Amino acid sequence: MKSESLAHKAYTELRRKILSAQIPPKTRLKEDFWAKKLSVSRMAIRETLTRLLGENLVTLVPYTLFRANERDSYLECSLWLNI
Repeated sequence: MKSESLAHKAYTELRRKILSAQIPPKTRLKEDFWAKKLSVSRMAIRETLTRLLGENLVTLVPYTLFRANERDSYLECSLWLNI
């Protein structure tokens, strides 16, 4: 599978888990854990986390980690409905 496809797979899966609260707010998102769990490279996970950061679904704690953000119910609905 191409790396672009793997990055998209990781993005889709992590985004879905964050929006459905399967990954609760403030959960530490470890690159190596998710890379192994989703069978993708750490680079694909880094791309995914950066993309989710742009959507305000995760927060970057400088020099340490990414965390899932708390969700606003209106924002969550808007993201699901693509409003």
